[in-house]
Amino acid sequence: MKKALVLSGGGAKGAYQIGVIKALNKLKMKYDIVVGCSIGSINACMYAMNSYHKSKRLWMKIKNSDIFTMPDNLSTNDMYLYLVKMFIKNKGLSFDQAEKFLRKQISEKKIRKSKIDFGIVTYSLNKRQPKMLRKDEIPEGKIIDYVVASSTCFPFIKTKKIGSDSYIDGGFYDNIPIDLAQKMGAEQVLAVDLSVLAIDRPVSDKKIKVDIIKCQDKTPFTINFNKKHSKKMFKLGYNDTMKHFQKLEGNNYTFYKKELQKNYNRLEKKYINIFSSLVLYAPKNIITNEIFKISKFKTLFLNIKLKKDLSKEILLSMEYLGELLDIDNSKIYSTKVFNRLLLKKLKNLKNIEFNKTIKGKLLVGYIYNKYQSTSNKEEIKKELFNIALIFPKEFLASIYLIAISSHPKNLDTLEYYNNIIEDLKHESL
Repeated sequence: MKKALVLSGGGAKGAYQIGVIKALNKLKMKYDIVVGCSIGSINACMYAMNSYHKSKRLWMKIKNSDIFTMPDNLSTNDMYLYLVKMFIKNKGLSFDQAEKFLRKQISEKKIRKSKIDFGIVTYSLNKRQPKMLRKDEIPEGKIIDYVVASSTCFPFIKTKKIGSDSYIDGGFYDNIPIDLAQKMGAEQVLAVDLSVLAIDRPVSDKKIKVDIIKCQDKTPFTINFNKKHSKKMFKLGYNDTMKHFQKLEGNNYTFYKKELQKNYNRLEKKYINIFSSLVLYAPKNIITNEIFKISKFKTLFLNIKLKKDLSKEILLSMEYLGELLDIDNSKIYSTKVFNRLLLKKLKNLKNIEFNKTIKGKLLVGYIYNKYQSTSNKEEIKKELFNIALIFPKEFLASIYLIAISSHPKNLDTLEYYNNIIEDLKHESL
């Protein structure tokens, strides 16, 4: 069975794909075909050349001035302004410097000699049609020309002339060219989607097995190349691939294998007890009906009633806190370290006054501090219950923080937990 690796376009996010390749190498997964579009075509060249280490060094060193006649270390906003100015002034940036750079990095000879078949997609602007080529269809000496053509992000970059045709980025036709891989004989495809603004055509052959690793960074367009960004993208690509093949765990964050189950075992009863004590303090026939209008709580209560696993709900709270409190999502964590980082970040969220405008991490900080600083929980149950109805996501995140930081004695009994379950069983759901 022939297997293909399909690498999408995505500008400066391209280092993500090299992280994917690192993980694939570690897992000893090899591919017979590699197909690329735009920046993916450059990475596909390096894969066909069997030059992983060279490609990693390239991405760790690359900067704007290697590719364009423009300053390094521009902010994202400054980059967009610069591109607009150059488009108005010169009808786009010249890609000549990038072409010289690529000719030093890519060996056409190695690509042609490689046992790995290589394919590429670009688009003829004057003919209004795609050009989808495998290496034996590309004229001798022209592989790099077509790689440059596939990477020409029009209109910000000027078109690439090959013969009488003017070519632009392959993403204008198919940013994830799975169909090309299938035409090259692939029966199984692993596609790496960099999640940018481009055309992704549906796969025409539904019989072909397609797996997709999707970059979670949704930035629609970026050509701002710098080491810091490349390093982060590289780590995310590696982490996401290891999670895809179940060697690591998590969604937006990455945890060592079996860590999430350990964390869940430690926190399940605490999480349920604290949550239930705050939302079930009043007559149930009134309170429960209100709560069930909120889908998040409805699912949670049904799962508690049926004694189902709540690990998904707890993971959602955990990762939402990571985003709110700016925890680095490119690292691999144990849950104990992650929890300690969350609590450490909370130290900056003290003395918050409640008002109708606070939300996000400020609201989480308020709920957490209010609960922890009040000895008589009955005094704050009504206030926190009302907050829970309006801000369920922040409320559940706060419950997670309370669960990992302290454990109220009056809630730490199996009897209390079982009473909650029995109460829920008698509710009209």
